[in-house]
Amino acid sequence: MEVVAKPLADRIKELEAELNLVKTSNIVEVAIRNPSVMEYMKHWEGRAEAAEAKLKKAVEALDEAIYMLAPDERDMEKKAGIYRIVTAYEELKGETDE
Repeated sequence: MEVVAKPLADRIKELEAELNLVKTSNIVEVAIRNPSVMEYMKHWEGRAEAAEAKLKKAVEALDEAIYMLAPDERDMEKKAGIYRIVTAYEELKGETDE
């Protein structure tokens, strides 16, 4: 009987540890233990990083374009053309500064 009790006691301890892990971990820590979920998360993380890199390049290009166009107060008062470029740039720059 003790031969059966020892593996059963070990299994109970293992399950208690697993339960504690699930209770104290956040959703990502639990989900990442599943290989399929981990691959899925890596895929979307990679896509997000690529999009962020492209956005950064676009913001840099807008920055250079605005510098080359050198808008003045009159351009900004028209609220068209270069104004729209400048305001879009400011919005995008705010998103990439984080």
